[in-house]
Amino acid sequence: MIVLYGCLFCIALGTAVLILFLKPRFSPRRVWGLVAALAGVLALLNTVVFRLAGDTLYVKLFPLLNHPPLLALTFYISCQRQWRVFFQFLSGVLLCFFVQHASNQFYLASGLRPWGLILGYALVTPGVLWFFVKRLRPLYFEVVEQVGGWPLLCLPLVMYYIAMFVLLPDFVGQTPAATVLKPFLTFLMVSVYGVLMALFDLVRSQAGDRQDREMAALQRDALRSRLETAHAAEERARIERHDMRHRLNTLAALVEDGQTEAALNFIGEARRRLEKTEQRRWCADTVLNAVLDFYFSQAQERDVRVECRMAFPAELPAPSAELAMLLANGLENAIKACGELPREQRVLRCRSIASPRLMIEVENPCVRPPLWDGEGFPVATQPGHG
Repeated sequence: MIVLYGCLFCIALGTAVLILFLKPRFSPRRVWGLVAALAGVLALLNTVVFRLAGDTLYVKLFPLLNHPPLLALTFYISCQRQWRVFFQFLSGVLLCFFVQHASNQFYLASGLRPWGLILGYALVTPGVLWFFVKRLRPLYFEVVEQVGGWPLLCLPLVMYYIAMFVLLPDFVGQTPAATVLKPFLTFLMVSVYGVLMALFDLVRSQAGDRQDREMAALQRDALRSRLETAHAAEERARIERHDMRHRLNTLAALVEDGQTEAALNFIGEARRRLEKTEQRRWCADTVLNAVLDFYFSQAQERDVRVECRMAFPAELPAPSAELAMLLANGLENAIKACGELPREQRVLRCRSIASPRLMIEVENPCVRPPLWDGEGFPVATQPGHG
């Protein structure tokens, strides 16, 4: 029965890890409902097969009983496809084997007493889960869209899977070969996986550097545009001040002649000319204001009508550089999409509210309708797009 209990524990642990390792297409409630239902069915199926076939045959049938439905569930739930799903699945298998084989060392050290196995699982499982949730999972999510060559990354995990389930189908303790080689291969594969994590960390670092360079370029271009706008406004103001004396003389002549209506129209025209010399200030933050001014100017140059109503809190909930990158990405995509439409349909609406939380909306028409998932979120159609 120890074999059955260990396998049932691995099913529960592996299923939980597998779900935490992917980005689901559905709500958490639906996802965990499906997971609980499948885990219950698998637990019942494994118990029946174990009682009918015995522990030796059951261990050999274990991957055929459990892995196809788990892999099918993963493909059904995950937003990602192809080899990335296989990588997630094989990573979950490796993690479960590591927990099992590390716990078996306590079992062997206790003289094959059940309490040794229980102690091993109690000590190893929390540490492995903590490392997975705090380190591996966030790192994977940060680089999953930036890493290529997933079939090659899956190759060592596939070889490990074949060795554990095909070449060495017996469980630890049943034969000397399985008792020695299975834990050795698991710990060796964990070392290889550590190299993959180092690769992921390098990709993340390079992506961060690239983002910093893009942010610096964005700030430079936005501030340059802001400076050019300021110089243009200053030049218009200088011209207006130069012409002010002539306008005052004209206004005085109209008033002396009693042409009140003409004088009022003249004042209104002068006010409108002065308003054109004013610099637009969209928000108090210098970086955000420069980005908004830069892209709104680009939109107007491309005959895109801009409707803007912005409100930002006094204390931003995130660094202004990160919010500027977010706005720049949204506005650039919106302007590009509007450029594919006839001029009369080009409109860019940008709105934000400061309370109860900062919410930013960028709205624009587009030629091709976006694709939506089951939860109403847009789905990217090209690699690397969010």
